Amino acid sequence: MWEVLKATDNFTNKVGEGEFRVVYRANLEGNLIGDVKRATKRGINNQQIFKEELSVLLRLNHPNLVNLIGLCFEKGEQILVFEFVPNGSLYGRLHKPSGHSSGPLSWASRMNIAFQIAVALQYLHEQAEPPVLHHDVKSANVLLVDDNHAKLTDFGLSKLGHRDNQAALAPLKGSYGYTDPQYIRTGKPTMKSDVYSFGVLLLEIITGLKAVQDFQTLAQWSEDYRLSQDMQVVMTLIDSTLNQEQTDLDELKMIIGIVNACLKERGEYRPSMREIVRALTQKVPIRALPVEDGDGDEKLNTIYYSAYSDSYMEKIVMQRMLLQLVQQQ
Repeated sequence: MWEVLKATDNFTNKVGEGEFRVVYRANLEGNLIGDVKRATKRGINNQQIFKEELSVLLRLNHPNLVNLIGLCFEKGEQILVFEFVPNGSLYGRLHKPSGHSSGPLSWASRMNIAFQIAVALQYLHEQAEPPVLHHDVKSANVLLVDDNHAKLTDFGLSKLGHRDNQAALAPLKGSYGYTDPQYIRTGKPTMKSDVYSFGVLLLEIITGLKAVQDFQTLAQWSEDYRLSQDMQVVMTLIDSTLNQEQTDLDELKMIIGIVNACLKERGEYRPSMREIVRALTQKVPIRALPVEDGDGDEKLNTIYYSAYSDSYMEKIVMQRMLLQLVQQQ
């Protein structure tokens, strides 16, 4: 515990606060920087839930998720230490560009970020055990290593380890503008709730507009434009700060198709994250996807993971050691 107190200057270096935790910037050993998340709601029941859900968190290993690098259970505290991602959030990069010397994000960078978050969500939905619903996919929860590398964050402890039927018992979660309308009506989140939020995020990425516009959600505000058969009308959605010559029109058509599919009113008519990843990879319209098969996905994952250094494997080993520690508590 004393190491955490020292690293956070006795919990004085606060950088954020949520319903369930306060976030502090920490100066760790070896000149490393981390983000310390300290739970604000404790007690026996909460501690048991914390441990159960933490065991899920420690099984998550993906280069586009913010990594857990430490934890503390001493003196009733529930503290997690996450890696520090240096270049802030995608929200800040899109909506507060004045502080960035490199100017607005390019079309290519936006597509890289969108793809990486899609792959991270596919991992959470299909490869995590148990499957994980994020519940709060938004640009503020996408952190940037640089303009071409992104990580998804904010797996609040109440969000982890819930299968669809269990998650239905939880209070409504999410952020206005991103939240699935079907989830709001029924109180039952599904994987397709995250898909809806991803659709809003993708729309935000290409338009440069916030998720709420003039007392409407961005999804509502943009509907007539994105559903138009006239490409000139659709083009008016594109962020005006983008270099139009660098915008791939065929790719734009594909992206708009994905957005429209994600924002379908009923979840069963939305694509899965696997289908979205495949569309982004193969650059084909979402409606023209081939029949799913395991071979293609296996090849895609192999190619994707090979782009990362051996240090990623070291993080996996460290997280497995932390998992063993939690199970021994």
